[in-house]
Amino acid sequence: SAIDNLLAVMRRTSAAFIVVSGEVGLSLVPPEPLGRRFQDLLGLANQRVAAAAGRVYLVVAGVPTEIQGPTGPGEPSFCRRSCSLRAVGDALLPG
Repeated sequence: SAIDNLLAVMRRTSAAFIVVSGEVGLSLVPPEPLGRRFQDLLGLANQRVAAAAGRVYLVVAGVPTEIQGPTGPGEPSFCRRSCSLRAVGDALLPG
């Protein structure tokens, strides 16, 4: 699948990747079967990419919140720490 290919490339290189995707788990369930399938597949793709990522941010109304990041001793692997981002070209990077 395309996600398998993306994850394979991410594992083979030392380059940093910024993957931007819509969050579909907080929205209403679509009434049509095709809409539900899209929501399910995008949610699964997001989960797989997040599982392979070093950091994951949820951005709501332009406010980023780190929901997954590197952990140290005694730190939970899932944290909700506000952070700042800086614009670099079209990307937003931790600032």
